[in-house]
Amino acid sequence: GDTGVRQHEWLMQEPGRTRPFHRGRTFGEQALAAVRAHDLDALGAVLRTWRAVLDDRAVDVDPPSSDLHPFLLSETKLALPDGHLDVGLANFVESEGRVLLLDDEWRTGHPVDLRIAEYRALWVLAHDVITLGIEHPWGDWASLDEVVGDLASLAGMFVEPYVVDAWREAEVQLQQLYAGEPREGVLEGWLNGSKRSVDLRPDRQEADELRWLRGEAVPRLTAALAERDAEVDALRRERD
Repeated sequence: GDTGVRQHEWLMQEPGRTRPFHRGRTFGEQALAAVRAHDLDALGAVLRTWRAVLDDRAVDVDPPSSDLHPFLLSETKLALPDGHLDVGLANFVESEGRVLLLDDEWRTGHPVDLRIAEYRALWVLAHDVITLGIEHPWGDWASLDEVVGDLASLAGMFVEPYVVDAWREAEVQLQQLYAGEPREGVLEGWLNGSKRSVDLRPDRQEADELRWLRGEAVPRLTAALAERDAEVDALRRERD
């Protein structure tokens, strides 16, 4: 029978297992609720709880001598077990006093670097903040890169630039294998850190322009026309 396992080079997907339903809000839902409430303290608390969960699951590894897959580096010391490629906050739920990983269908056959997995998860959250049209504390002009940086600070993480570079390269390969997306497409789309909420809200920009027109431009023009009419009337009266 078909197990549903799909293999793309180092990446495997095992969608076959049914996952039980768990009551409780995911860390992702808690984080976005805090963002909507502009409550950075609550957001920091969720992020630090999530990191503590990952730290509990982390294992010491001997770095591989060869490239097994791009989510494991030759200098990796701390890693997460296989099945932890996607440790996004939406993937964890607190249920009956335990924290559970909801979805571990992505497999590499080997552990994944803890720092790369963490950074990937922050990117996913920041991407949601920027693209979901949420009124967020960073404002419409903040870039995705800036929001990720702030999330890392709130989580108590110091991210080395080489970790970010390693993640970006790993993510390009992941998207190429999984979605068949060309490198340029990934870099300009999903990995484009200069995205801002304002760029993704044409409707919002139009609404702002309309509000400006109704609120300021039209009244100003009306007043200017009324003045002009009065001047024309005065000139007519002088001539008559």
